[in-house]
Amino acid sequence: MTIITITTVGFGEVKPLSLDGRIFTLFFIVLGLSTAAVLAGQIAKSFLEKNFIAIIEENKMRKKISRIRDHIIICGFGDIGSSISAELYAAGIPFVVIENNERIAEFAMMKNYLVVKGKATYDDTLIEAGIKRARGIVVCLGDDSLNMYVTLAARELNPKLLTIVRGYKADGEKRMLRAGANSVIYPLRIGGQQMAQLILSEYSKKLKENQLEVSTIPIMGYSLKLYKHMRKEISVSEILETPNVLKVVKIKRSDGTEVHNPEPDFKVQKEDRVLVLVEEKYTDLFEEENNGDKEEFLQKV
Repeated sequence: MTIITITTVGFGEVKPLSLDGRIFTLFFIVLGLSTAAVLAGQIAKSFLEKNFIAIIEENKMRKKISRIRDHIIICGFGDIGSSISAELYAAGIPFVVIENNERIAEFAMMKNYLVVKGKATYDDTLIEAGIKRARGIVVCLGDDSLNMYVTLAARELNPKLLTIVRGYKADGEKRMLRAGANSVIYPLRIGGQQMAQLILSEYSKKLKENQLEVSTIPIMGYSLKLYKHMRKEISVSEILETPNVLKVVKIKRSDGTEVHNPEPDFKVQKEDRVLVLVEEKYTDLFEEENNGDKEEFLQKV
């Protein structure tokens, strides 16, 4: 009865037991409770160790982030964020990832990335990521409104920050720029353009070369444009006089020979193809000139 009372099993047997039955019950109670206590202790130990290690790792992560300078903050570790992180990691450029999803954040930490768990829309999260010491921020969350909100917060916390934003709807680009974004990138549009270029390349095998023009999507105000053929002989320096043309990158002769980074006095022959680096803010001016005197130099098809 003493064992039964102490162990809180109960105050009596269901039916009277013999001396052997009582001895068996005594050992059964003690052994059962001991086993349960050991099992509970192991479970608690495992749980506490896991959380203790997690707390230590988080503290180490915070210390590393507090010492970092001139880094890039990546908001969102989705397809775009993970691709950017991989490129920056390979290049040795310091960066911090902000991710709200616990599972995705742990996946990023497994890759030895510096990670802040939390919502990028909160100022405290941005500050913890070191936004006041950062050199730039890439905002690639899942919605234009969230991206704009983070852009506004980032610009307020660090006015000198380089801010690159992922865009979803083209009509929201001007709002993003007004909110403080330096550049708005549309991955889906770029992907579509790359597919279109593959189609153009395939068709160019069957069509005359001068029937297709290839240009790139503007990135941070710049793009590459390929002018299919020259209507007359012209020097590189004359091409560079066009306000939007910054550099003649490559010339392909009609006989197939190629000239990289030609000198200003280099003569471009009739029917040559010219690849130039263009500043997009002068596009309208270039088009006006191209329809006038410059049309004698380059023909866009």
